[in-house]
Parts: sequence; structure tokens; C-alpha cells
Amino acid sequence: MKMNPSKENLNGCSEQKKNEEEGISSILEEFETYICDKICPSNYTTITQEEQEQCCAVCKLESYIDRIGQEYDEINTFSKTSTYQLMQKYKNIVLCQECAYRIHEETTNADCCRLGNGSCEGLKAGDGCSFGKRKE
Repeated sequence: MKMNPSKENLNGCSEQKKNEEEGISSILEEFETYICDKICPSNYTTITQEEQEQCCAVCKLESYIDRIGQEYDEINTFSKTSTYQLMQKYKNIVLCQECAYRIHEETTNADCCRLGNGSCEGLKAGDGCSFGKRKE
């Protein structure tokens, strides 16, 4: 098996991921630095220091960078993710294997629910309902 030395270290583990604090804010900071240093006309050598200061005073780049960061934070808020929505939808579901109303029927060797309609239907792995109560 060949390893990609840029992606893995000598023990075969993937390289360490970026720290979360190095996320969007560091990217936006690099973006702002690049624009100011490489693109902005105030950094051309043909303008005076006074003209450069005037240009920077009216520049809207910082407000745009702030808006991008706010939009990113809004989009990536956990409460707006589909995972969170599913968790909220199914938060009251109790799996039968954890339920206090689950009984084991010796004659049929099946697990049943005491909350059922009187018939004992076999419970399968992953079955659950919102009427159950977790065992304590």
C-alpha cells in the first residue's frame, strides 16, 4: 500500500485537520489581505499617502467581509440544519429495546409491547414509538 506523504504521517494517520478557529474568519482575513495588498488601487506607487488614506476611508471591503461572515454563521447554525430538524422531530421516540412497557412473551419467545391494542406483535430491532417510557 502506498501512502501519500502530504496527506498522511509516518504512522499512517491522516494529517491533522485545521483548528475550528482557523475556519471562515481566517479565510476572510486572508481574502481581505489579498484584496488590499494585490488588487486595491491605493497600493499603487503612483498615488500619494493622502490619496491612499482617502481611498481606505471610503472602502467598503470591511463591511462586505463582515456581511459574508454573518451570512456564513447564519447558514451554518446547527438549529437550521436538517440533522437538527430530524432530531427535533424524533426526540420523543423511545426505542422498544429501551422501553419500560416492553415484555418478553415466553410462549412465543417474542418481545411485545404492553401499550399495544391487545395483540402481541413481535418487536423488531429499531422499533419505537412516542408513547414509550424509558427504563430507569
